[in-house]
Amino acid sequence: MEHADIVRKNNEISKRMLVFMALSAIPILFIFAFYQDDPQSPLLKEIASFGADWPALMSAKNQLMSKVMDIYCKTAPIFALLFVLTSRNCLTLKTITPLSEKIRSGILYSLLYAVIIYIFIFCNIEMTTKRKPLKIVAENDYFLTLFYVSIYSGVFVFSVFFLWIIIGIYREYKENIS
Repeated sequence: MEHADIVRKNNEISKRMLVFMALSAIPILFIFAFYQDDPQSPLLKEIASFGADWPALMSAKNQLMSKVMDIYCKTAPIFALLFVLTSRNCLTLKTITPLSEKIRSGILYSLLYAVIIYIFIFCNIEMTTKRKPLKIVAENDYFLTLFYVSIYSGVFVFSVFFLWIIIGIYREYKENIS
């Protein structure tokens, strides 16, 4: 396969990933709309009670909306897995890098990914008690929504890359054994 074909194929996969991510992030905008329509929405309260015991990245000023958005952000790795499962035949790693380097990079990326997942999925963080940028975000519903869309998107992309690396290393290892 020529370099131009590889670049074109990778660009197509990147576009598919961005579209998939954007579509899977739309419910955050629905949560925002529900909250703006009725800040005491029974549906949002039900969703928040479902994950009441879960750690959350939330705002004390806007507990209901931030809790529900945080719960939804926890689904980003699941949607990333769905994307990778539907696109796995198109995913490839660069072939110019030796397998040992890919494995080392995969291990280092796994450590970075573990830290990101720990912070955004498993930590309790109250934004109104943090530094000024997070306080500003926590005070405004629009900024808060943008913040959660960003968190969702970041976790989604990091999850896709993590799974992509695992699949690529596995495929190359399998080829080297054969």
